[in-house]
Amino acid sequence: MPDTTARYKLPYIMPSQAQKHITVNESLRRLDAFTHLALAEIGRDAPPESPMEGAAYSIGMDPVGLWSGHAGQITAFIDGAWEFVPPFRGLTAIVGDPPLAHVFDGEAWTPLAGGAGGSVDKLGVNTGTDEINRFAVKSDGILFSTDDGASDPSGDVRVVLNKTAADDVASLLFQTGYSGRAELSLAQGDDFHLRVSADGETFHSALQVDSATGNLGLGGRSYVPLAVMRALPGAITQMQVTNLEADAGSGAAINVIAGSHFTQFLQYAAGSSYLVSTSSSFYLQATGPGASVNVYAGSQAVFGASETGMELSVPLRLKTATVSTLPSPSTAGNGALIFITDASGGAVPAFCDGTHWRRMTDRAVVA
Repeated sequence: MPDTTARYKLPYIMPSQAQKHITVNESLRRLDAFTHLALAEIGRDAPPESPMEGAAYSIGMDPVGLWSGHAGQITAFIDGAWEFVPPFRGLTAIVGDPPLAHVFDGEAWTPLAGGAGGSVDKLGVNTGTDEINRFAVKSDGILFSTDDGASDPSGDVRVVLNKTAADDVASLLFQTGYSGRAELSLAQGDDFHLRVSADGETFHSALQVDSATGNLGLGGRSYVPLAVMRALPGAITQMQVTNLEADAGSGAAINVIAGSHFTQFLQYAAGSSYLVSTSSSFYLQATGPGASVNVYAGSQAVFGASETGMELSVPLRLKTATVSTLPSPSTAGNGALIFITDASGGAVPAFCDGTHWRRMTDRAVVA
């Protein structure tokens, strides 16, 4: 049978032992010093010059003086002398000021949790930690809730990611099998980014919001309120607005509004599309070298216009009228054209000179 206990090395009372009180008192002194242990310092090699009664230390690996030969042990100053005990796995101690809880893992002391300040050096919930991921949780869910039991609850809850400087990164990364697939971040400055990746190596910018202006760029940084940018060799960068309903009254539209005016491109599910503007003037303009404007119906060119003139690619069909339904020349205006179906001598195209409608064949006034 050993003479002492396994962990705190408390001496046993032997059979027929005299002066048993000496052994009991020694055990009580050790219990008082080493249970609910409070260490002034971890890894100290030299004993203090004027230790206080009950002061305890974790000895370093190169002890000197009265601590020589007790490397790695814990010691307490009891009744004017140093008592030594080897630490054991699972032993806990409060260390330093402010107090921070440590646990001995069998080889070294590891910070566990703080006292008054509640500081934690590392914390793993159902998983391990490391020097980068000092807080880790392995769980199917994580809940953050406002403190509705506080004396003056705000009802709010916030999660804050803070970085030191603009060139640093604050990021929320979504992974599949520990390989990045999407990232929300403040990176390369203070603009807000959404990036995506198919392999965790190459990321593509999906969205960027300028921190100074609020401009939104799809695919990159925008210098206007909204821009779409994408590098697609041999393909077309597109924007799309879709109404998934297919009934006749359903449609999708893009509106451009300035002041009290708006222009709308409208597509109905039934097939008709409109370009509508509330402005008093509407311009369709091409300004590049050799500029021209061309209109197609399906694959059929209808007309083309350039600085040198306009060319029709299909027959021109004039508005039709009878002699009795001709609009007033003053209303139609000089230069108006029309096709009269019942003019004397037969159907004929006519033009307006501002006073009369005249047949184009002989300039005679239509009657």
